[in-house]
Amino acid sequence: MRSPCPGDGGENPAAAKAPLPTLPSEPGPNHPFAVTDKRITANRRNALKSTGPRTKTGKAAVAKNSIGHGIFSIALVIEPIESRREWNQYWKGMLASLAPCGMLEMTFAERVISTAWRLRRVMRYETEQVQSTQEGAEEVIANQFRDRAASRGNDAVRNAEYLLSDIVARSEGGDYGDDEYVRDDTELNEEDAQELLSRAYDDLGWADKFDDYWRTLPKPESLTAGLVRQLVSRLADRHYEFSAKLMAVKLKPSLENYRREHLVPGQETLQKVMRYEAYLSRQFYRDLHELQRLQAMRQGQRVAAPIAIDVDVASGHTTGSDSGS
Repeated sequence: MRSPCPGDGGENPAAAKAPLPTLPSEPGPNHPFAVTDKRITANRRNALKSTGPRTKTGKAAVAKNSIGHGIFSIALVIEPIESRREWNQYWKGMLASLAPCGMLEMTFAERVISTAWRLRRVMRYETEQVQSTQEGAEEVIANQFRDRAASRGNDAVRNAEYLLSDIVARSEGGDYGDDEYVRDDTELNEEDAQELLSRAYDDLGWADKFDDYWRTLPKPESLTAGLVRQLVSRLADRHYEFSAKLMAVKLKPSLENYRREHLVPGQETLQKVMRYEAYLSRQFYRDLHELQRLQAMRQGQRVAAPIAIDVDVASGHTTGSDSGS
């Protein structure tokens, strides 16, 4: 049960029943600003001329007129993720538990409540980070499988382009730079085309199937660099489809393993959460203990000095008192 605060009427019931002073209704030498009917009528007429703020800045300013205490600051509630109604209920419940008396205790109570609310937000943030990772697990695993399935085909296409440049350079007795491109209409002999396609089969892991492929491949009258590019690209597409079918069998167990491995936030998020939570926890207990000390002193108890002492450590700097000078 909350003990009565000095000066709040709890110790002097008669004070609460004292009549409030009234303003004189008629002006006189001692009351030059007395309220008259004429003044009341003029005040009402002037009030009708006020339309209130019209700009966004003005409206934002008067929106805070109804705020009776800083603890109700709108900045503390992040809408729509957080509920202002839930915050109000939380504040009232915590305030009843802390039972502050006087402005000083109220100040520490405010700090305790706001810090506790922010600690709840940290827990919510950690949970939502894990949930977000779990919800995106299927897309992550699917992308990994697609990249893995396409990796060999991409390597085959890239290596075929390098080899094509070397072959044309040898045949022309020159040298192709990395930024030079072999034209599609550049003609190749059958031996060069066979070397290019054989290397592609090696890159795809199908070296033992190349002889059958080459034997059944229709041989056009003219083999060009563009045609070889098309053939290598088709081989890469076939390999991708084949790999994707094999990996689809492993999709479900891989997805389950991924979700089990991500039941906690990632290292970067975890470190950020731990640092922020530790900072808020220190602030919470410091303000709570100070509030408890103030309440104990108000109740006449002997209160010892706080055991915990806040120390600020700064490396590379020594004050005069530290150095003994």
